[in-house]
Amino acid sequence: MRISLLTLAVVVAIGLGAVAAVSILIGFAEQRAADNTYVVQFSHPGAECGSGAQAFDVATGDALSCALHGVGAGDARARFPGFTDEQNDQVAGLAKDLGADGVSAAEQQRIQQLVDKFAATVPEAARPHYDEGVSLGPLWGAGLAWTGVGVVVVCVLACFAILRSTAVRQWVRRGG
Repeated sequence: MRISLLTLAVVVAIGLGAVAAVSILIGFAEQRAADNTYVVQFSHPGAECGSGAQAFDVATGDALSCALHGVGAGDARARFPGFTDEQNDQVAGLAKDLGADGVSAAEQQRIQQLVDKFAATVPEAARPHYDEGVSLGPLWGAGLAWTGVGVVVVCVLACFAILRSTAVRQWVRRGG
């Protein structure tokens, strides 16, 4: 009876560890998406782009749209979550003005700084919420990932302790 309870405890700990491992992956993915919300990409039409990313043509400064197969066709308008139309137009206008002869690294930084300035004014309610649908209560992103790490550590230590105590008991019974 005691061995079956210990076996059940190990199985439960392994199951919890597996769920925690998945929460680590989801948490880091959510945090990465949240960290990249207001990052501007500069590339060429047809290049790879991140999902929902705002990209500008590095040669001309034109806004590019991110489609399934890379940057290119589609509604090429600067759109940042929570920005007003005027702010989006300002960012696109700056990129277009600076891109007349190609967008240099310093000019890319200037565009990113304008986006960062506007992003700092976006109210919390207007920001994208990456915690919807996948979160566990208030846990999402890095918080979810670090909680998962803690649960995995506890599960590993619990399994080790259970297996070690079982081995010690068997050793004592044999006359160790």
